[in-house]
Amino acid sequence: MNMIEHIETYLGEITTSFLLKNDKISIQALEFQNTPFPDVTTYLTLGVSKFDLHRNPEYKFKQEYLFAAHKSFDRSEIASMLLTFSESIIEKGIALLRGEVIGEKPLISNVRANSLYVSMPVFWEDDFYTFNGSTPPTIFVWLMPIMSEEYHFVKSNGWNAFEDKLEMVECDFWDLNRKPIFNGLAEG
Repeated sequence: MNMIEHIETYLGEITTSFLLKNDKISIQALEFQNTPFPDVTTYLTLGVSKFDLHRNPEYKFKQEYLFAAHKSFDRSEIASMLLTFSESIIEKGIALLRGEVIGEKPLISNVRANSLYVSMPVFWEDDFYTFNGSTPPTIFVWLMPIMSEEYHFVKSNGWNAFEDKLEMVECDFWDLNRKPIFNGLAEG
């Protein structure tokens, strides 16, 4: 099974593709409708995994990045954000690890979400997480949109504490204007 077949097995048919191409890279943001839930659009990079990413010289990583939001949010802006973000990761050559937070800068215009939390794609099937047809295997990383308060909570309390909080609350992860899951930086 090639990567496109793997992706479409778990996300469904690609509905649109956005391209970022320059003299150094060519990557796409693929769009999928109604996944993982109705009225949610999922975006996935394709091409980031052509580049080896590192955390230390001994280990190579291959990654692709997943982002999802309600279909009411501007798809071109989301695709542009995902492609620009991916380009910066490729240029740095540094793999993302679970629990990292990236922010605080606007993801797209006119939304509250201004940071990203690096996670496993828990709302999609477990077999989707890894594509074994590359060396090393390609890991699909969920870039969860979060708010300033949540960004600071992770920075202050760590990712385990944040994920514990997520398990205790109802959260519309796909709403880029949602309220934070809690208020205050020291809540623990």
